[in-house]
Amino acid sequence: MAFFKTFYDMAGSTSYTTHTIGSFDANCSTGGGVFRFVEGVPNASITNIPGIRIKPSNSTVGYWQRVYDGPVNVGWFGCQNTTSAPSTFATLGVSQATLDTRYGVGFATTSDNYDTTAIRYALKFMETLGNQGLIFEPKVYWLNRTCELPVSISGGKTGRGMFVIDGNGATIVKSGTSQFNFFQRIPADNTVAVNTYIDNGFTFKNFNANGSSGVWQNSGYAFLFLGATYGSIIENIFLTNFDTGIRMEFCMNATVTNIFTNNITSYSVWAKTGSWTGAALANASSNMVEISHIRVFDTNNQIAGVALLDSDTSVISQIIVEGTGTPQYGILWDSLNSTVAPNGIVKDCHIETVCTKASVYVKPRSGTKIYVSNIYVQYAQNIVGLEAAAFPSSAYPVVVIDQIPYWPTGSKFLNIGSGNKWQMSEVIINSYLTTSSQIVTASSTSSVSSASGSGTVITYTTSAPHSFVEGQRVTVTGLTPTGYNVTNAVIISVGGSTFDVSGTTTGASSGTGTAVGASLWDTTTVNSSIPSSSRVNWTAPWGI
Repeated sequence: MAFFKTFYDMAGSTSYTTHTIGSFDANCSTGGGVFRFVEGVPNASITNIPGIRIKPSNSTVGYWQRVYDGPVNVGWFGCQNTTSAPSTFATLGVSQATLDTRYGVGFATTSDNYDTTAIRYALKFMETLGNQGLIFEPKVYWLNRTCELPVSISGGKTGRGMFVIDGNGATIVKSGTSQFNFFQRIPADNTVAVNTYIDNGFTFKNFNANGSSGVWQNSGYAFLFLGATYGSIIENIFLTNFDTGIRMEFCMNATVTNIFTNNITSYSVWAKTGSWTGAALANASSNMVEISHIRVFDTNNQIAGVALLDSDTSVISQIIVEGTGTPQYGILWDSLNSTVAPNGIVKDCHIETVCTKASVYVKPRSGTKIYVSNIYVQYAQNIVGLEAAAFPSSAYPVVVIDQIPYWPTGSKFLNIGSGNKWQMSEVIINSYLTTSSQIVTASSTSSVSSASGSGTVITYTTSAPHSFVEGQRVTVTGLTPTGYNVTNAVIISVGGSTFDVSGTTTGASSGTGTAVGASLWDTTTVNSSIPSSSRVNWTAPWGI
């Protein structure tokens, strides 16, 4: 056995036996290891694999193969792990011809650096080994372009792939000012996504990362953009200075947990439908997602800490959103355009900053039920916002709010649009609910063009589509006869431009009137029963 300083020095050996090397090449501090010589194999058709396998330069038989058991180490492929921005291959005198010989024509260019190329090649090598894991060392790695994650297992292996990528405490830093996804796996179209990508999953864990310099704000780029997987786990990651932290598209049955983000522009964690050609709500949604134990420190007025779009049967829990910024949403759940009636849970969250729209904002489609439980809000704001389209009364979406343990003075619930149901229990109000301003709705005033009565029901026709909902109280003025003018009547049914209340007046009306819908709850009937700091079980007056 002999010792060689570098992997490439070993190629010149005429001692065809086991050797030890110190590093990948003269510019690197990593890549050392033990290599055994595989004898008796003609090597004309054998290709060198940088850091893994190399043929002797003076023999057509045999090759040296790295001895290892367990996950592949990124350092074997040649890393520098400098504490400051690294030099490019060109600066270090590594030619394009050398790069083409080592990695394959065009894989790397002289404007790349060692760390980027090693990580990219390690991921490529990982795919050829099927379910092999990949591990980093707890050092600094510099990226100057995107690293493509494996698509599927190959190398003659079959079955579902599970790729384990363990950062092991590594810190990934962007080199230069260009913007890019640090790691990505994006199908070209949904045919490939369904037939190839979705059969594989990832465990991606234990990284620190910094988007560093450059105008990354609103660029759309993420630390991790993971597309079309099943059963992936993303955990224990600390992210600073990105537009988006974790972006998942068509990631089914995924788990994201123990993520800390700082100074993100758009979303810390974002799960949604695929955005590639052929992807649609019906065939590429991120269903059955669980997002938990996320801490968001916002200094950049980001869009949302956690955003879940068009996902069914998912859970968001134990989220903290804090910082000096004012995000639009702490948590955004938008399933308004979903093709199914997605149900889900948002629970056990702390919002310790002021969100400009709502701490928890829900945009459900018809028939949806979203449970919002144990949300602590530190500062006055819209605690929960519910926005829905004009769904028929038989399919109103429902938000069930349970346990709001603290109500900062001036806080509100926000209702936008008609066709919503609210159900509440265990809500603490810190003062008498003396005005309707603590629960707000969009404008619910409409012009009434006519009214007619059957003797038991009065039907009002509005001059334009209204936003009233079944069970809401309404006051109508300005009509003749005066029996058509009602105060706090309960709407018993609605149409696009009509609504009905109970009444005995008959005949045709004359003139035009005004209909004013009450706010979400008519507080005049409950003020006296809500003492200061009480625990109240509430039920909305309609549809529950």
